[in-house]
Amino acid sequence: SARGARVINISFGGRGFSQAEQDAIDRAARRGALVVAAVGNSGGRGGGPDYPAAYRQVLAVAALGDDGRALGISLRGDHVALAAPGRRIAATAPAGAGDGLAVRTGTSMAAAVVTGAAARIIARRPGLDAQQVRAILESTARDVPPSGADSATGSGALDLAAALAAPA
Repeated sequence: SARGARVINISFGGRGFSQAEQDAIDRAARRGALVVAAVGNSGGRGGGPDYPAAYRQVLAVAALGDDGRALGISLRGDHVALAAPGRRIAATAPAGAGDGLAVRTGTSMAAAVVTGAAARIIARRPGLDAQQVRAILESTARDVPPSGADSATGSGALDLAAALAAPA
């Protein structure tokens, strides 16, 4: 955000809090960036949340499967804010793996989808600040069973059409 980024995607993580990382996220948020992070792919295992998704001021994103429900690998927790498609998502192939696309599954893919949605909202309505964009994404999310906000999908599934149509 020192270079004016409005949305920052973090699609990596691990266990363990770092004050230096929290401070960097706080700085980015103070400068107006929406920080979006993948919640992690170790769902079903104990041991607490992955960071940076669990830091304050981060929009933590879980992954949905083809059935529209949380993927089994997607971590759960009170910090989960939103969910987005995360199964069999086309992405660029990793370096050295040839040209073109690779199909990937996980919360990193879901976080990238939400990051793109946030960028679309900002492009359409550049006067919105990061907290307004986050509020729109969360308030327009489609509920995912069980009813209401939960630790698997947060506010629910990303609904880009509803988010783009939402009032500020």
